[in-house]
Amino acid sequence: MVIPGLPHHVPQRGNRRRQTFFNDGDYAAYLELMAERCGEGYGGGLLEVRSL
Repeated sequence: MVIPGLPHHVPQRGNRRRQTFFNDGDYAAYLELMAERCGEGYGGGLLEVRSL
């Protein structure tokens, strides 16, 4: 369901549930890009759950 103006839950994973981040630098770059685009309006907006 999409409701304009409300946050969305968007899980991040690779094709066939394969690994998305291959090192800490990949993960840091992802968090930086998400922070730039999500803004700070919803308490940061990112839930950190990962497995490398």
